[in-house]
Amino acid sequence: MRSWDWLAGVLDCDGAIGLSTRKVKGKEYTSPQIQFGNTDKKLIEAVANILECNISLNKVKPNSSRLGTKPYYVCGITSKPKCKHIIKCILPYLITKKEKAYKVLVFIENNPPNYGGKRFSIT
Repeated sequence: MRSWDWLAGVLDCDGAIGLSTRKVKGKEYTSPQIQFGNTDKKLIEAVANILECNISLNKVKPNSSRLGTKPYYVCGITSKPKCKHIIKCILPYLITKKEKAYKVLVFIENNPPNYGGKRFSIT
């Protein structure tokens, strides 16, 4: 099993953390996002195993500058409870993305999830 310091190192190098905003029927929704991407499928599989998420393959469009390059694998999470748990576990080990992670954590704590009465737990 990989450790939280390992995951923080991968996030600092090959990951992204921040807030994603989208519009649905004219209303804006903001959610946290932790995402990892790399051409090494085994690395992304290890990350996805820790995050308990799926992996997607970014397809290269015919007119893309990435045409002819290796496949690029991506995994990530947007669930507030899951993001909060992951951030709290890796925050002490982050270096380059520590400030962004802290801002996302503050956003999550100030905007708790609304499940319409449903509750989820993270172990």
